[in-house]
Amino acid sequence: MSTVNGTNLKKMTYNGQKVKKWIHNGVKVWSGATVVYYYHGSTHLGTKEVDEGEDVLRPSGISTAISGYTMIGWATSNSESSIVTSLKASGEAMTLYAIYLPNSYTAVSASHSLGLGSSISKQDTKYISGSLFCSSGLNDGYVSPGTTSASASWTINLNRYRSVTITAQTYESSYGSHSYSLTWDGSAVTQDSNAVTTRTYSSNGTHTFVSTATMYNGYCAIGLGITSAVFSNPKPWV
Repeated sequence: MSTVNGTNLKKMTYNGQKVKKWIHNGVKVWSGATVVYYYHGSTHLGTKEVDEGEDVLRPSGISTAISGYTMIGWATSNSESSIVTSLKASGEAMTLYAIYLPNSYTAVSASHSLGLGSSISKQDTKYISGSLFCSSGLNDGYVSPGTTSASASWTINLNRYRSVTITAQTYESSYGSHSYSLTWDGSAVTQDSNAVTTRTYSSNGTHTFVSTATMYNGYCAIGLGITSAVFSNPKPWV
């Protein structure tokens, strides 16, 4: 881009046609192209001149590969929230940022205890919201024999990931005579104490745990809770 009397020349026409470049004696002295600066965070990846009206989101010759991460798009600020899916050169200089996600992301880390509830060191509600643990129990020293149930519902939002692996653990404590039922979305789950069940999902949705304890005499308690949720395989920018 050149200046005349201190003013930037942004557009130039000749015989009614827009001039894209002006080359004099083999040297480019003026260009009407947009200068685009490409970054990853504060790291400058490269600069391109893109003709007005052309796509700026697929720069050739600029490497965006980072081990262990997937680039999910270009953004107008260094934030996933400003990712753009289409953008053309306007004649004005612009800066774009490559946005990445880790190829594997743990959104939930938790442990649970009958009678004490949950110890959740991490629950990223952008990806999993709701209750992670349910438990039910009876003690004939305090109540009459019978049946009690509890439930917990949680919702998956994959966002830009394509799958998530949920690991859940069973918690059981008892003496005397009793029976149990544990279900995950209506399907039976192993009732043994510390039993681990893993399921993988590839779509958004709401899921439910149900614990049911029936006591005849003595004491019984049963619970089921998510201990980890690992999201993987981000959708790459193409």
